[in-house]
Amino acid sequence: METGISYSKRKLHGKKYFRELLGRVEDISPSVRELMEMSRGGMEMFQAAQKKLIAALRYNAQIKERVERLMTIPSIGEITALT
Repeated sequence: METGISYSKRKLHGKKYFRELLGRVEDISPSVRELMEMSRGGMEMFQAAQKKLIAALRYNAQIKERVERLMTIPSIGEITALT
């Protein structure tokens, strides 16, 4: 991180690890802490919206058959087929 805090990139997206990281660091300014929390909040909001959109598209009768056909192509997964 730009503030000199060591962290695991692999674990950073986990809620528990992120909260532990914020609780562990004391040497960061309040503005950096607030920015980290806002960034985390934005990521969580995006993930929730993405899940809702994918769920809605997954059960859309107008595209269901087309998505299923596209997914028979090797390397084409659900997200690619939905786009």
